Amino acid sequence: MNDTGEGPYNVTNQAGRNLEYVDAIREAWLDIQSLRPWNESFWSDGFSADHLQQLETSSDTPFIPEHFHIAIVYYAMQGKALSQNAQELVMRGQNEWDKYLHLFCSQFLPTPSLGK
Repeated sequence: MNDTGEGPYNVTNQAGRNLEYVDAIREAWLDIQSLRPWNESFWSDGFSADHLQQLETSSDTPFIPEHFHIAIVYYAMQGKALSQNAQELVMRGQNEWDKYLHLFCSQFLPTPSLGK
């Protein structure tokens, strides 16, 4: 987010800033899963609102379509940037996350209906 390096390549045995990034992504993915009552097409691989997917090993991949994975990064960016008082990164994270949240909601929320 504010490094010139590549960032961590895996989630195990990290320390310092790389560990902070790994933890921010883990927390963001848990938060996203809990944000809304996502419909059944959101959930896969045996996960549900009652059993959230934890990203614990380097082989764990969020079960949402791959083109949505960057949304997790933008969500994490918001929180990390707030803790670093980096307002430009907060704004970028919020702007990008808002785009993805709209896509998430249109694709993964139940269709509203009026009566039966």
